[in-house]
Amino acid sequence: MVSTRRTGRAIGCDGERRAGSKGEVRMRGRASRIAAATPTGPRVSTSVLDDRRRHQRECRACGNAHDVVTCKFARYVCRVCNKQGHLQRICPYLAGQHSLNVVQSETDSLLNSEGSDEVMVCINQLSVSHYKPLFISLTVHGRDVQMECDTGSAVSCISYELYKQQFSNLKLNMCPLLLRYYTGEQVKPVGVIRPLVKYKDKEKHLDLYVIKNGKSILLGRQWLAELNIQLPPFGSLNCLSNDVFNLNDFSSRYCKVFADGLGRFTGPPVSIRVREGAQPVFMRARPLAYALRAPVERALEQLVADGILTPVDRSDWATPIVPVVKKDGNIRICADYKLTLNKVIEVDRYPLPRVEDLLVRLQGGQRFSKIDLSQAYAQFVLDESAKYTVINTHKGLFRYNRLVYGLSSSPGIFQKHLELLFNLPYVGVFLDDIIITGRNTEEHISNLHKVFDRLQSYGLRVKKEKCVFFAESVNYLGYVISKDGIHTCPDKIKAIVDTPVPTNVEITYINFVENFLPVTNEDVTKATSKDIILSRIFAYIKSGWPTVCPGEEVKPYFVRRNELYLDNGSIMWGYRMVIPSYLRPIILKQLHSSHMGIVKTKGLARSYVWWPNKDADVEALCRSCETCASEADAPPRAPPNPWPYLPPWSRVHIDFLGPYKGKTYLVLIDSSSKWLEIIEVARTNATSIVTVLRSIFAKFGLPLELVSDQGPPFTSIEFKSFLKNNGIQQRFSPAYHPASNGAAENAVKLCKRAIKKAYRDDVDIDTALQTFLLSYRNSKQSTTGESPAMLLQRRSLRSRLDLLRGGYVVQARVLDAQQRQVEYAGGVPRNFSLGDTVWSRDYGTRDKWVKGTVAQKEGSGRYVLDNGDGRLIKRHIDQIRRRSRLSDVTCPDITNEVDEKDEEEFADASSELQTKVAVSAGKDDVDTEHVADTQCPSETVPGPATPPQPQPPSRPVTRSRRIRKPVIKFQC
Repeated sequence: MVSTRRTGRAIGCDGERRAGSKGEVRMRGRASRIAAATPTGPRVSTSVLDDRRRHQRECRACGNAHDVVTCKFARYVCRVCNKQGHLQRICPYLAGQHSLNVVQSETDSLLNSEGSDEVMVCINQLSVSHYKPLFISLTVHGRDVQMECDTGSAVSCISYELYKQQFSNLKLNMCPLLLRYYTGEQVKPVGVIRPLVKYKDKEKHLDLYVIKNGKSILLGRQWLAELNIQLPPFGSLNCLSNDVFNLNDFSSRYCKVFADGLGRFTGPPVSIRVREGAQPVFMRARPLAYALRAPVERALEQLVADGILTPVDRSDWATPIVPVVKKDGNIRICADYKLTLNKVIEVDRYPLPRVEDLLVRLQGGQRFSKIDLSQAYAQFVLDESAKYTVINTHKGLFRYNRLVYGLSSSPGIFQKHLELLFNLPYVGVFLDDIIITGRNTEEHISNLHKVFDRLQSYGLRVKKEKCVFFAESVNYLGYVISKDGIHTCPDKIKAIVDTPVPTNVEITYINFVENFLPVTNEDVTKATSKDIILSRIFAYIKSGWPTVCPGEEVKPYFVRRNELYLDNGSIMWGYRMVIPSYLRPIILKQLHSSHMGIVKTKGLARSYVWWPNKDADVEALCRSCETCASEADAPPRAPPNPWPYLPPWSRVHIDFLGPYKGKTYLVLIDSSSKWLEIIEVARTNATSIVTVLRSIFAKFGLPLELVSDQGPPFTSIEFKSFLKNNGIQQRFSPAYHPASNGAAENAVKLCKRAIKKAYRDDVDIDTALQTFLLSYRNSKQSTTGESPAMLLQRRSLRSRLDLLRGGYVVQARVLDAQQRQVEYAGGVPRNFSLGDTVWSRDYGTRDKWVKGTVAQKEGSGRYVLDNGDGRLIKRHIDQIRRRSRLSDVTCPDITNEVDEKDEEEFADASSELQTKVAVSAGKDDVDTEHVADTQCPSETVPGPATPPQPQPPSRPVTRSRRIRKPVIKFQC
């Protein structure tokens, strides 16, 4: 801190102490030069000023020696600061320079008292100078702050606005000092705070004065002295030397490039291409923390003022924002385009250069300059495609006018334009970082002028604070580049270098060594002596066993007491070593290191080791191994699950045939009557399918259900809306399981065979299909025993035949056929309950099996699974297998046994089904070919109540005399 005691000595701006009389302080440096250049004339000593104050004050309105009350300029409005009360020549903000007098006083009135000591303080930099300001990085109260160094200021100051943003949690104390501009205007600081300041290895609590109308945060001489900050010569900052490269002249020549504010690329605007037919996505604004509302609003207002954002009233596209708090406390607005625009955007695949290629371009350079573009992406204007970039905030909708961060196309667009601009030798471009060098100084300067000429001609601007000129080494893309070569950046390897040496040998052994070193006999011996149970067993073997088992934990050893013996300090059971509990997890890992199955791993363990419940532990480990689970085979195929019988035209199945010979057909079949429709379609989109179905439903009416796969046309919003508006329930077959939509698959196979035959006979395809459909609809089906026309329309299409069989016979035949299909198909019955943990097939990632939980059961063979990330997927029972509860936590006492309750339920269900079939078909066993419905795991959708069927007339029962024998395969 600058001392104001009556010692007659003070520290000048260059740190040198100067002698002076009592109460007089003389200063050298910028502050004294500024004071000398003011309209009030040369600055005099404090004693002379006190003498003048006794007689007449200096007018703060015009600077002349008279009372301000009588001054005619008291109501004058300054042209510099637009404030009333002073002339332009004595404006405190003139040239951005504020020089203050700091007076140590207990009261403000002490300023005019005799004998007060004054210290000249410079608050802001001298803007009339072309010298670039010097910034020092300090850690103030835990925050990294860039402070502008001002050697003409005795104290360090911060603006009140910046204090509220970054250090509002620090107590604002009363300030015992009074500040005064060099023009005579007085100002009272709002207060003073004492943050903890850290610079390199020094930490101190220092005073930081808060000023109401301050413009920045300044580093004064007090902090420079307390922290022992050594300043380099100003002429050597960011440049080689004034005689080689004059940074001031260079900055003056390219003042537009170094100017503050946002640049604007003068070339053509850039465009964001969206895939044709993409559906607009409008997402609501996300809730925002109340503490972030004000900063976010300020950030939005600033972006609007800069022309980056424009408020809009409506938009088809809207993306929520994610506010990110920066180190300085400000907010960066980021749009979450991964949920909206990035899904449908045509990404500009222009490649980013490899680091190796950039470094080769710089080979041979002696010194290096690095240019950083200011708000890089935002300097490029968007065309009419800006309508896609609308963001949704709590303040409404805003459209980006400039290229925005977060878009997957932005890096490619930006890199392509910059490479076209700066395709020069010894110039490297990686996004907004441009590095320039040369084989000598002249070539380096020439390259600099070429780059800045193009920057200026295209309206681009750079961030002056981050630019480096003629440096011997620069940090670029994580490397330190110099004429001697390329080195790793110390900041990038700091975490590795500063990694502490392990201090706990035991923890290091447990976490690392055990996974690589085998367990030896010595390890088992040491662990046996420390094991609570095995140490007792060891003593029993040496001293003798008790006559009665001493406890349950000893029982597995007690029953084998005659077979246990000691060998080199270890307990043996036959040729197998008894492993202590401490080493069992390690042994299990080594046994399963090759990822063999449960049986082989058990066999391997039985050859070497033993402990109680060893087989259960091995089985639990194998079942919980994610590596084995991800590569396991599919579970046994489940038995067929026929669809429930419904009245004709209650459930229809659809699928596509083709493209075959350049044509695509839509195939539709009724699951009950087997009525078949096949229509050629030009496109497979939802609009075409809806048009075809509307025509079919106009002829036969609306079904109750429609079953399809999960193709894009069937999952589209348009198709779902069509079914919902017509009261049709939509059902999907599981992905990659076409058997669930077996009726449609068989119909497609049948129609495709007819088309192939027509091509072979050289017959018109449309004519052949219509002929085939007419014959098919009038032919009796082996499953129903009736023709599709008879079941759906109750008449023959070509002749009027007497209806010999009624509909009451069909259902019994179908049930009988389905039961025979179940009996001969085989399979392993399985069932899952809600909440069961399972493995399910995954067809979209590299893992064959993924974890899931049963969330819902849809029918006897279809399940809805929760895969853990919030998505629900549908799978058939053949795509699911049971997952052990110990997949995440190994518990050796729990075994994975077969759920007997599930087996009993399956047995009861099978028995009930056989009873129904026997009752339905007991009186009339018709000999027919066995062609049943294909399986599909879906629940029965309740249809309209079926009226009771009339009883058939009494007639003699005829039975087939054919002796049925089961098919015997693989026997001669």
